[in-house]
Amino acid sequence: PVVVVVRPGATSGCADSSMTAARQRFIPLEARGEWEAALRGIPHAFAHTWGSCRAMQLTTDRPTFLYTWQKGSSRAVCAIAERSSDDYVDVVTPFGFGGFVGERVGPDMLADWQKSARDRNYVCGYLGLNPELMPAACRESPDYSEENEVFILELDRGEAALHDALSRNRRRQLLAFRDGPARLVE
Repeated sequence: PVVVVVRPGATSGCADSSMTAARQRFIPLEARGEWEAALRGIPHAFAHTWGSCRAMQLTTDRPTFLYTWQKGSSRAVCAIAERSSDDYVDVVTPFGFGGFVGERVGPDMLADWQKSARDRNYVCGYLGLNPELMPAACRESPDYSEENEVFILELDRGEAALHDALSRNRRRQLLAFRDGPARLVE
């Protein structure tokens, strides 16, 4: 996945260009209605949903929140889970492609996030980002790092179009699978 490592002591190199203060919240899983309302109107992935984050929290028992940021007409969200060890707390994005998503998001969102992370005493963060939905400000951050490749399939094109887009070798392998001892069950 694509990641932004937020070092709370680091600066983003970007100053807030307006005098308007951002509204930031950490919505806990217990506030399902607020969580779902905060996602309305923002393109997001399954990893941002209350249901996905609740399932992860049930398996990890980690405190989980939806971080929300709003400044004027700009909005962003990011699902996070807190991990504790002794007196130290760091944050991670829950399973899947989550991370920051939003509308009209600039570098001031990352600066505000870093301040919030410092205020909450996070020692570090590992935030996996959705390569299709993340704001450009994340990619432009000096803390941004790509760790591996992600392949995206457009499943709404239909089976025939997907099959036609396969390499000749992959179509040959699929044909061998269908004709072999194992059968494709539909």
